[in-house]
Amino acid sequence: GLGVCPDRVSNAFGSPGRSNVELVSGKMENGVVSIVFKRPVVGVDAGSYDGDYAVEAGKATFITWALGPVDSGTGYPLFHNIEYPRTDVSIEFGRSPVDHCQESLVSTEESVNGISRPYISGNTTLVARIGPSGGKRGYQAITGRPGWGIAWYMNDILIPVIGLERGTTYTFVTQGGGDEQHPFYITSSSEGGFSQETPAGRLNQTVYAGIGDVVGNSSGIFNWTLLGDGALCEYTGVSEIPANITDFREYLTLLNTSCSTDRDIQSMSKSFEWTPDTSTPDIVYYQCTQHRLLGWKMRVFDAGATNESELVALSDALLMTTLNASGTPAPGGVCFPALARVELDTGATIPMERLKIGDRVRTTSSSFSEVFFFGHRDLEAVHQFLSIETESETGPRTLEMSASHLVFISTASSPKAVAARTLLPGVELISSHGTLERVKSVKTVFRRGLLNPHTLDGRIVVNGFQASCFNSFAPPRWGHALLLLERWAYSLGRSILGDIFFINRPKPFDVLLTPWLRS
Repeated sequence: GLGVCPDRVSNAFGSPGRSNVELVSGKMENGVVSIVFKRPVVGVDAGSYDGDYAVEAGKATFITWALGPVDSGTGYPLFHNIEYPRTDVSIEFGRSPVDHCQESLVSTEESVNGISRPYISGNTTLVARIGPSGGKRGYQAITGRPGWGIAWYMNDILIPVIGLERGTTYTFVTQGGGDEQHPFYITSSSEGGFSQETPAGRLNQTVYAGIGDVVGNSSGIFNWTLLGDGALCEYTGVSEIPANITDFREYLTLLNTSCSTDRDIQSMSKSFEWTPDTSTPDIVYYQCTQHRLLGWKMRVFDAGATNESELVALSDALLMTTLNASGTPAPGGVCFPALARVELDTGATIPMERLKIGDRVRTTSSSFSEVFFFGHRDLEAVHQFLSIETESETGPRTLEMSASHLVFISTASSPKAVAARTLLPGVELISSHGTLERVKSVKTVFRRGLLNPHTLDGRIVVNGFQASCFNSFAPPRWGHALLLLERWAYSLGRSILGDIFFINRPKPFDVLLTPWLRS
């Protein structure tokens, strides 16, 4: 194929070729990615415009490359979100190899704060335009996916969560361009890309609006009419949201949005209407028919039942996640999500976000202990957790926690605290009543809230499972000993750490305490 497209891709210059590239090995070390592959020296697909070229030893051979994410469905490069050479690059094949790469001095992990942006609720007219995805602090931090480098701006907001109500008619003004650009539609697919699917693959999507006159049968969908095409209004400018910007409205001022007032574009815009009904699921997605990963969520409520708190949680405002060197979310995080549940000594079960210092919570099958300190308590941030599903006599149950947080499992000798990231199907967790529940699956999820309550005895039962209050950085008894003075102060109605742990915290406290008390 042309450029970095796979050989199997057909285009205007020739028919699909054969994929003759074979991956031998690959690794990432100190932030440097090394890939070893092989392909025939002769041009196997030679003869067509985009065929393979023969590799001649001893002379310069021009090459191209690209670095960035690929479409999860097609495997093609996400062009608007990749790095590639802007000048001619050549390699002399056949020479004695010399390693000119320098060891990377860049950390393989970086902490990334997603940008705050509002949700949309109560608007019956929604204008869809295209603009930069905002990079790691934009689409990628909001959705946990790499994106395509461009994304939908709904009423001038980067991929907002949109609240709708059943029985209300909404008008969508579409300014994403024609059929080869970014037609807008509403779908059950979290990725979109209806036109790029195979005929059979299109049957896996439910299209709610933006596509009409569908022609197909049980083997696939073959023809349709686009209702969400039209004029193209694309915002341009700064593609990566700067680190010093915390509010989306400030980022919007850095973009060229002149197309939004261009009379010709506005006059050529198209629109369609959609009325969600009782058959519409609670979550649907606005996407692009031509490309994947441009849009985000719509939350559909019953008439008059819009829940603003849920829209806030879904909007992932001030999203915090950790990206590894490849730009994808890294496992880990801090403790428990806001809606993790704990049992009080009164018998009540409450979400952890309502837990406060002084509450007595269940810590084992027969004991309760007071919460005296929070190693972390942020109710708004959204983070990545492990969702651990178990099998029990009463049906499946789920525990969500950070990858490094300790949870108790059954072993041949005695219960053992292990990091959640080490759990595999078949391992047995210890329930609040001391019974054993076998792990069925472990997956990654994003949830609101970052909470790490500490009890006087160093344990806590969460979602019905026994866990430690500490992480895998060191044995729990070390972290428990580190909090000895804080427990003593608590017994006197005082606090040594108090607010300084998170507000204007002295650097020595940050360095000393963070690895021990957060997970």
